[in-house]
Amino acid sequence: MGNNYIIPSLDRALEIIGFLAKQPKGCGITSIADKLGYPKNSVFRILKTLASKGYIIESDRLYQLSAKFLAIGYSAVGEAHMVEKAIDVMRELRDDVNETVLLGTLVGTRGVILEQVLSTQPLKVMVDPGHNFALHTAAPAKAMLAYMNPEDQAKIIDSITYTRFNENTIITKRSFIKNLKEAREKGYATDLAEEIINLHCVACPIFNHKLEPIASIWITGPADRLQPERFDEFGEIIGEFALKISRRLGYEPELNGHSAYE
Repeated sequence: MGNNYIIPSLDRALEIIGFLAKQPKGCGITSIADKLGYPKNSVFRILKTLASKGYIIESDRLYQLSAKFLAIGYSAVGEAHMVEKAIDVMRELRDDVNETVLLGTLVGTRGVILEQVLSTQPLKVMVDPGHNFALHTAAPAKAMLAYMNPEDQAKIIDSITYTRFNENTIITKRSFIKNLKEAREKGYATDLAEEIINLHCVACPIFNHKLEPIASIWITGPADRLQPERFDEFGEIIGEFALKISRRLGYEPELNGHSAYE
């Protein structure tokens, strides 16, 4: 389709939405305008329009996406009732390991949390649904990418900005690809404090009836409780619960020899 069909104001609005999706703490008008190269008055009008429709929240002159985009995220997953089909399984997994359990998916070059079930321990991780996470550090993103078809996987890997958060962060494409291969071999993916120090995660993918990884379920907690020597144990447990959710979404591994959870 040629550029003659593109509506400039809509094009700018979508670029602003995409930019704000990567700014969980929000961003000011000047910063948005400078980063995207748009006139400030244009950015101002677009933000005010989005805010009037409930898609943008303004606080202290900072603008961020509202939870209304989470509803759109549910639709984008392609499984309208995923949370409803997963929530009881998430509670069972939480009761089994007593760590916070989360459900998330990919939206473009970011991940988004759809739901959480909190650990009952005094020290626990709590993350609001709708929160965005980087792909190269997060176990749930790795779990999905590891089982994605090569073409789609390559596009996402090429689009990632490998930001360094600490000394544990994977910062090269080559290392990330190696990490994904290891995740596929094991059947689960991990986050070894790659973004937040002393916080570990273990994740398994969730598949639909087309054998597509459309989400992940994972546990997260302090590094002294989620120790690397127990990752195989946790991976096996999470895989059992992930399979239960996948079956509810039409996944039938017996019919085609698909063995993600073995």
